Amino acid sequence: MAMEIADTTRFEPAKDIVFTALEDEVVILNLKTRRYFGLNESGVLIWQAVQTGKDVAEMTSSMAEVYDVTAEDAREAVVTFCQELLDAGLLALVTE
Repeated sequence: MAMEIADTTRFEPAKDIVFTALEDEVVILNLKTRRYFGLNESGVLIWQAVQTGKDVAEMTSSMAEVYDVTAEDAREAVVTFCQELLDAGLLALVTE
């Protein structure tokens, strides 16, 4: 279910997951569904940003800089990816 993701939105890893870094990727296991997920290089960048408490605007800035894309394209990639992780039960919203 899609939600409105604002620039100030922050996420955290969901409670029912475990994850590990393997060379250039991150592997995540959803303990509820027992499904594994592998993140590519750009996914790892976003995952690391989530772990350090960055909001969507900060993630967008990092993506635009690292991949030399427009802020609009970077934001679309960040929001789409975060929504996919939310839908898969891998992320949770930080509500402070």
